Amino acid sequence: MENPEGVSRRTGVTLIELMVALVLTGLILASARQVLNQLEDSGRVLAIDARRADSRSNRERLLRALLGRVEAKSDSLRRFRGDEKSASFDSWCERPAGWLERCRVDLTVGTAGDSSAVSANLSTGEVLLLRVLAGRASFKYFGRDSLGVRWTDVWGTSLTTPFALGLARERDTIVIRIAERVE
Repeated sequence: MENPEGVSRRTGVTLIELMVALVLTGLILASARQVLNQLEDSGRVLAIDARRADSRSNRERLLRALLGRVEAKSDSLRRFRGDEKSASFDSWCERPAGWLERCRVDLTVGTAGDSSAVSANLSTGEVLLLRVLAGRASFKYFGRDSLGVRWTDVWGTSLTTPFALGLARERDTIVIRIAERVE
């Protein structure tokens, strides 16, 4: 059927319309790629943060487990002993196969610059970093001695273990309960 006015009908797209459509598509794809790259970077950061949090939690769990399995000894050479920078005691250490083994634990607080680190040297041969604290830290011991129940800087004259170990800093103290198991 012929157009009554004699004007031809347009049935295709012009080159300019095609170029505009391609440019818009390119911009959309470039934006989508940028969003996907940002998501990938965020995922990487989250995975790194999760590994760090897991590591911190596992070290904290190990410190609490070692102190929770302390054994009180009547032997004067194997008693719980401690001062502001170190603590030494017998405990039960977890082995890779899943069982517990008696071990000697030497905890130390080392200070470097404006932070302190608590590490454990186990008789099984392992040396482990258990905690990093901001500021200077020292050990305190809560228990019953000849002067009563109190916090003290040194532990070593009693046949019993202290009730708790404190990681004291300038403004706060982290308290970790110590279990007493008699041999």
